[in-house]
Amino acid sequence: MKRKPPIALLILTLLASSAVKLRGQDSKATHEGAPREGDAPGERQGSGDIASDAIARLKKAVELNPRDTAAREALIQAEAKAGDTSAARQAARDALELFPDNAVALDALKVSVILPADPVYWLNLSAIQYRKALYLQSIDSAEKALLLKPRNASAYNNIGAADAAMGKWDEAIRNEEKALELQPDFPLARNNLAWARSGKAAAGGARGP
Repeated sequence: MKRKPPIALLILTLLASSAVKLRGQDSKATHEGAPREGDAPGERQGSGDIASDAIARLKKAVELNPRDTAAREALIQAEAKAGDTSAARQAARDALELFPDNAVALDALKVSVILPADPVYWLNLSAIQYRKALYLQSIDSAEKALLLKPRNASAYNNIGAADAAMGKWDEAIRNEEKALELQPDFPLARNNLAWARSGKAAAGGARGP
């Protein structure tokens, strides 16, 4: 009859076998993670660069074909994954102008049912919140007005004003320009656009070259 190895010897054998496997995995991971011989510094593209390139390509695709739903949805998701919540929400608002029921855009704005279903109510609330310096809440209310009534110049103006108040000059300029595109004779939006452009110029000068 074949003798079984002592328990202590069996444990030592198993530990030695596990150590060999772990050393092999460590060696493989180290080898795969290290730069190859001959790689120039910075030759490998970082994940941030890859994300920026993907976002730029998606923006171009949307620009070439504004009704490309797949590209718009991918852009929203790419901006959100990159951590740019403001850009993701802007992409969602742009998508909802053409596709009011788009699930990806609605999800990006965290909207399901809006009550009361009155855009004027949400615009008025947005203005009140703005005056109380509740800028994020003001944007959220204006977005609800947009969902109820797309292509609403006043909603874009409110969003732009809140963006400007937070020093988000590029977003403010984009939203005020959208308000004026929808309603060219909108003096408040024109004033807010001038404020945003002035703020951006001043911020650029403060940073220096």
